[in-house]
Amino acid sequence: MNYLIFDKISNSAVQEKFEKIKSLFQGLLNDRSIPRDIKRVIQKGIDLIKESKDDVKNITSNIIYLINEISLDNNLPYHGQSTINRCLTILKTLND
Repeated sequence: MNYLIFDKISNSAVQEKFEKIKSLFQGLLNDRSIPRDIKRVIQKGIDLIKESKDDVKNITSNIIYLINEISLDNNLPYHGQSTINRCLTILKTLND
């Protein structure tokens, strides 16, 4: 857990939410029914969580922007859409 983002975040609840999002994203990456183009976007979201030096609001806004488009993709299976919507809900609570 020595990610750069955690140096800037003091609240453990925020850290837990980012870990939850990362874990949900990792589950989607490991799912063989998720198309490759969607996996690329999800990987970008994980990379933003791991490597970003911005504050929490900028990170969440960037990830929301990335995954908002794929939540409407017709090639995404229903369970993938549910997971993406769950991530969006968690991210929007962080963005408030």
